[in-house]
Amino acid sequence: MPAEPQKLLEAVSVLRDEDLWRMVYLESDQYRPEALTYAKAEIRRRGITFDPKMVDSMPPLPLATFGRSLRRVKPTLAFGLGFMCSLAYFVWGNIESYRKMYKGGCSDCFVFFGYPFKLYQTGGFAGPTAFLWGGLIADVAIVTIVSVSVGWLLKILTRKIAHEPDAV
Repeated sequence: MPAEPQKLLEAVSVLRDEDLWRMVYLESDQYRPEALTYAKAEIRRRGITFDPKMVDSMPPLPLATFGRSLRRVKPTLAFGLGFMCSLAYFVWGNIESYRKMYKGGCSDCFVFFGYPFKLYQTGGFAGPTAFLWGGLIADVAIVTIVSVSVGWLLKILTRKIAHEPDAV
């Protein structure tokens, strides 16, 4: 057997059972196929079977750590976070719409701004400048519905992850 595969086989054969399991079943994308083949053969040779205690003794994976920390989040905090994030999205959309309002370069054109509905209109040499109340009412309604829905959904998901009973 050439030197490199022999060294790889020796390195795999001295690993702990937990490390072999982690290597083959949790972090297989980080290893070469030859190393995984040797690790699987070593698992079969040792007759290792799955033991839940083995998983508990392993250091946590980043995603599992994130899940445990998310589980501790209060549902009301999750609602507030979802509400504020979606509200910030709509505010950003309106700011960007206002910023791009005069980018057209036309002196006698009507320009509007507002997201998702138009809030303001101006333009033309004799054109009216108006605040569009229908767009404002529609924007407030859409922003409220979407923000409450996203907050509620995040609250429900957080509660499901934390395995808490639903409260009305």
